[in-house]
Amino acid sequence: MTIDTAENPTVTVAIPTLRRAALLPDAIDSVLAQTYKSFCLLIIDNNEDSDTGDVVKGYRDPRIVYARPAASLSAIAAWNRCVECCSTPYLVILGDDDRLHSTFLERSVSALEGNPSVGFSFTHANKTDKQWNVLRLWGYDFIRAGLSTGWEYLHFTLQHACCISLAPTVMVRMEVHQSIGKYQAMYAANTFDLNFYLRAATQFDTYFIDEVLVDYRLHDQQLTEEHWRTAGRPTGKIGTYLELIGLISQVQGVGIDRGFLQERLAYCTSELSALLRVALPNL
Repeated sequence: MTIDTAENPTVTVAIPTLRRAALLPDAIDSVLAQTYKSFCLLIIDNNEDSDTGDVVKGYRDPRIVYARPAASLSAIAAWNRCVECCSTPYLVILGDDDRLHSTFLERSVSALEGNPSVGFSFTHANKTDKQWNVLRLWGYDFIRAGLSTGWEYLHFTLQHACCISLAPTVMVRMEVHQSIGKYQAMYAANTFDLNFYLRAATQFDTYFIDEVLVDYRLHDQQLTEEHWRTAGRPTGKIGTYLELIGLISQVQGVGIDRGFLQERLAYCTSELSALLRVALPNL
């Protein structure tokens, strides 16, 4: 399936959704309220019930495309379905429990169109509770605002040993998918987004928009609740360190100082070992 509209939109905003009919309208409304109007909104309904379809039918906007797979998809398969369905130059995959600020598309498209070497842009985000009360800014350290080479992005990621691009803040140039493929669970099922950003940065530059343009909602039904906030199950951090060690193995001698890579490898290995002993006490 590909999206084909008479308006030939520039951006596809895709929302893969699973049993979130009550939360989904906030995400949809935030997309429809964008100052940048050349978009289509793709909703991949991975639900077993009809509630989500009923929610979407309540919107009478021709830019909304609704698709329901014949069988349930894993999280990564749902994201890859979004990629497969995209026929626009740019793609955003928005969480069904998150929302965009009104200028997100405008600022992100401007960053990509003004910098042809950039494979993806990303922004700041607020972490909020379920009622959208702001808890804190997402992340703690960020790469400098504006254009950075892919190697600078990779160096910064290794320096801080974390994913610096929060998924709903990212706009991807579809040329990146055409070059490196879709999302892959190479090391862990819960870090396929980080894996994609790292692979993309080996071939493309990046652009950080130093503005809060997304609200990232925290609640007990999130996948990140299981992987990042469940005591004794640090699978998210384990996946992250596996991704970073995999990155180090790929970039040895290419673009990043060898001494820095050796130091980061030792750090990531030590942290991974400690996390594995938490998850597997008999290790």
